[in-house]
Amino acid sequence: MQFVSIRDDFLNDELFNECLNFSNTTFTNEAIDSFDTNKKCWHYDIVKDSTPIYIKRLNDVELYDKIKEEISIKLGVVTLKGINFYCFSQGSHIPWHNDASHSGGITIHLNNWDPDHGGLFLFNDNNNEIRAIVPKKNRVVQQFGKVTHSVMPTTMTSMPRKTIQIFY
Repeated sequence: MQFVSIRDDFLNDELFNECLNFSNTTFTNEAIDSFDTNKKCWHYDIVKDSTPIYIKRLNDVELYDKIKEEISIKLGVVTLKGINFYCFSQGSHIPWHNDASHSGGITIHLNNWDPDHGGLFLFNDNNNEIRAIVPKKNRVVQQFGKVTHSVMPTTMTSMPRKTIQIFY
C-alpha cells in the first residue's frame, strides 16, 4: 500500500517554536560548512546536480523525545530510524526516488514558502499522476510504501527551505 498524507498545524506551538529555534540557531552562516550535506552522505543518484542540502542529525535527547512522542501520538509511528534537520540552499533539490531502504518518511516544514521559489514536494499518485505539495509552516507530509517522489529545485533567490526529516 502506498499513500501520501498532509496535515497542517502538526506540532503544538511550543514544540514547533523549539524546533524552529533549533534550526535557525543550528544553520548559521558561520557553522554551515561543518555540517554533513547531501553531497557527502547520499548516493549520486539522489544528489545529481543539486547544490548542498545541509543536514544536522538531532542528538538533543530531550527534543528528539518530544518530536518522537508527537509522531507516535498523531501518526501512530513508534519506531524511528532518526530525526534530521535539513536546510536546502538556493538551487538544491532531490531527484525522483522512492526511499527504498525505508518503510516511510515524514517531513515537517519549518518555514512558510513562496511556490515561486520552487522547492515543492512532488509525488506520483496511485493513478500515475504527478501531484505537488507546497511547503507550509508546521505542515507535515507523510509518505509510506515506496511512493516515488522528489523535491523541485529551489530558485537562486529563495530563502533556505528548512525541514525536519524523519524516516521509519
